[in-house]
Amino acid sequence: MFRITFKNVGQGDSIILESESDIAIIDCNLYEGSNPVLDYIRKGTWKSIKFILLTHPHTDHFSGLLDILIYCDNNKIKVDNFYYTGQISPKFIKDAVYGVDSQNQLAQIFAKMNQLALKGIILDANPISATLTINLNDKFIIKVLAPHITDVVNFVTKEHKIDNGMLNNNSEANALSTILKIETSDNYLLLTSDAPKLSFRRMVNSFVDFKSKKLVLGQVSHHGSLGSYLETFWEDTGRNIDSFAAISAGNGYRHPSLNVVSHLAKNNYQIKYTNLVGGLIEYYNVADVSKKSLLLNQFSKIVSNNSTSQDLVFEFNENLEIIYTRPF
Repeated sequence: MFRITFKNVGQGDSIILESESDIAIIDCNLYEGSNPVLDYIRKGTWKSIKFILLTHPHTDHFSGLLDILIYCDNNKIKVDNFYYTGQISPKFIKDAVYGVDSQNQLAQIFAKMNQLALKGIILDANPISATLTINLNDKFIIKVLAPHITDVVNFVTKEHKIDNGMLNNNSEANALSTILKIETSDNYLLLTSDAPKLSFRRMVNSFVDFKSKKLVLGQVSHHGSLGSYLETFWEDTGRNIDSFAAISAGNGYRHPSLNVVSHLAKNNYQIKYTNLVGGLIEYYNVADVSKKSLLLNQFSKIVSNNSTSQDLVFEFNENLEIIYTRPF
């Protein structure tokens, strides 16, 4: 069994990967005064974590990470690898996030990472970029397709102008977002964090093979933002009528875009979401967001959720074929 859980953290990402013997964490966002990933870890009996990955340095992806590291330290939970994008420097931190509180929080995460590496709690800590391969277990390989090293160099060397209209994050740091391809010989999954169109276009232009295997599950980048959505990529993924598209979004930014939802539906993706917001409501003209089901049309379907706000859970067999989803 292999499980992916998209925790409902509103406008942000918190993803847990699990097998019978391993667990890994991709991003960790606080939500309504709680830390859903930490709450889940506390309920288990984990003695180690395969890896923790910070996909890019934005607050809605790292706000809960320091708590995870402190918990691992206090409970002697080993972390095999800590991955991050970009670099560790005062300039990088100030360029990536705006506001003293956010910058201090990111700096504290990196400082705690270094401390735990010295204590032997974190066994290895490294920046991550395209071409790296992560061995999740003996069955699945994770290929890192983004960020490209040129995107990292461009961001790190650029003199960034502070955008006073952004409270927390420099939108240009989305270029540092990871794209992960988890695959077997027949199927694959995509986890795309907040990757921009450029990353998808580069993969298409580089002839990365997305057709010979079936896309079983794809995370829609940047919470379904239109600015990050490359239609030609999602049309050409080796999908079929059983392929799922997962959207993690909350209130505040009108994500996901109506155009994104419409295009996914037109291309027969089964759409699941952590919150019924933005273009999901607009697409079906759902006036009452407490409705428990959505209409189907002749072209496609949006999967009915048991609630308008919840975690997404996908379980797979050894060939990454879906054997269970929640909500159904």
